[in-house]
Order: sequence, then structure tokens, then C-alpha cells
Amino acid sequence: MKRRLPPLSALRAFEAVARHLSFTKAADELSVTPTAIGHQIRTLEEYFGYTLVNRTTRTVSLTTEADNVLPLLTQGFDCLREASTQLRLAGGKPRLNLSVEINFASKWLVDRLDRFYQLHPNWEVYLDAKQSLSNMAREEVDICIRFGPGDYVGLQSEKLFDEEVFPVCAPGLLERGYSLKKPEDLRFQTLLHEDWVVDGEDTWPRWDTWLEQYCPADTEPTGNLHFSDSNLTIQAAVNGKGVALTGNVLVADDLSAGRLVRPFGSKFTTAVEWSYYLVYQKKFVNDPKIIEFRNWIFSEIQ
Repeated sequence: MKRRLPPLSALRAFEAVARHLSFTKAADELSVTPTAIGHQIRTLEEYFGYTLVNRTTRTVSLTTEADNVLPLLTQGFDCLREASTQLRLAGGKPRLNLSVEINFASKWLVDRLDRFYQLHPNWEVYLDAKQSLSNMAREEVDICIRFGPGDYVGLQSEKLFDEEVFPVCAPGLLERGYSLKKPEDLRFQTLLHEDWVVDGEDTWPRWDTWLEQYCPADTEPTGNLHFSDSNLTIQAAVNGKGVALTGNVLVADDLSAGRLVRPFGSKFTTAVEWSYYLVYQKKFVNDPKIIEFRNWIFSEIQ
């Protein structure tokens, strides 16, 4: 008998929206845009011929029909995930699924993963770079690396790095016109801003906070450039576009390679409330994959 099923991608989008009651959070979980999620929901509603999700400007809610079937749908995806895991394990090739904060992935982890492969040449590693903490059970994620408070309910977290921010710039910037010997000299420079919000929390120190702490009240830069992503801010600094206020973990390699310098030396740093954490499910604390990756990343940090 032929099975007639609705589009599975649309069902997956609906199930994510139903759990989060948010198009934005569902989109983040599935690594697509909220607009794409909306298209998938409309596709499913057209398939069934009635409304599944009530949308208003500020809220999302389920219709009675959708709410009634949600437990069955969630159970179905859990069964699919379990079947997928068993099929993969039957192939005999271990796969490590990583969900990593996007800036940490690109500026620190990716360049070091080849050393992990040297230790485990038969492993498959899948790296999903995203900002928010994954639903680890539902998304088949083994390990997350996140910038945050570290108190994740139901999960084991271990601190990898503390973070602090300080000014950095390209070496060539120090050779142009005005020098950078003291914080007041920033009035002759363009400041590069990271407007970075993590999980809805604005905890990243800003230039205005740093200037208030270390500079006279009348220190105004010649220009300002704003970026929503640390990678863009750091790259702009490397390209000599101005002075960035960024974190020690993210610029460690650029400082070591001489692409960036700290114009004021090791002074004038600002501590950051959050840190980078290794996060995994408590029930997998003795899983060989968790142990091997944990041992490797802590050896890299040392």
C-alpha cells in the first residue's frame, strides 16, 4: 500500500514552531530564515486545508487541531532520529555532531580540527555553526560549544575560556599619521563596533562602556563602523579600517600571527560576564565520543 505523506520538511518546520511557539526560534534551530519557516507552514496548511498556526504581530499559538497532534508528531520525529542513529552506527564509522557558536567556530576551532582528525582519522565530524544553544536530544547533537552563563538546565557544562575585551588594530594603522600610545589617541581613529546579542542578552562590552572607564568624557572618534558579527569586526580591523574592541579568544590567532596588535599593550582590558563552555547531555558523560573530544579540546587550550 502506497503511503501518502505530507512534505516532511514542512512537518519538521511545523513541529519546531509548535515546540517553540516562535518562527524565529524554529528558524534558528533548523538553520533557515523565519520567512522559509513561514512558507513551510503555509505549504502544510494548504496540504491539509485548514489553519494550523495562529499568527499575530507578537504571538504564535496552535489551533486545537494542531495542538492535538503535536505529541504524535514529536514522537514520530524522535523515532526517525533513533532509527537514523542506529543505521549510522551499523555502518561502523563514528560520527561526532558538534554545534558551535559561530564566531568561536570560525576564529578558533576550525583551524585546529585537523589535529583532531589526525588522532581520529576514521571519524566523521559534522560542525553546525549557530548562535543559540541547540536542542541536543532532538537535533542529534553530541557536543555544543557556547558563549553564555554556563547554567544550562539538564545539561553538563564545563568552562573552556574566560573572556575579556581590549582594543586591537592592524600594525599598519600605528604607522599612519596619529599614533596610538594612550586611550585618548582614539579620537583620531575610526572605532569598529560589535553589536553582538547572544540568546537575547546584550552582555558584550561596548565602546561607550570602555571609553567611559578609560578615557576623558570628551574623547570622540573621527568615525564609527558597526557590525553584527565578531568575524566582520575583526576582519575590518585586520584590513586597517579602524580600531576594534574585541575578545581575547577570538583574536588569539590574529595576535600570534601579527595580523593584529594591542596598541596599548596588556592594559585597559574589560572583563566579560559570560564565558565559553563545553556543553553535553549528562547521561553521555561516559560516552567515548564525548571523552575523546573533551580531552582533545582541553589539550588544545593548554
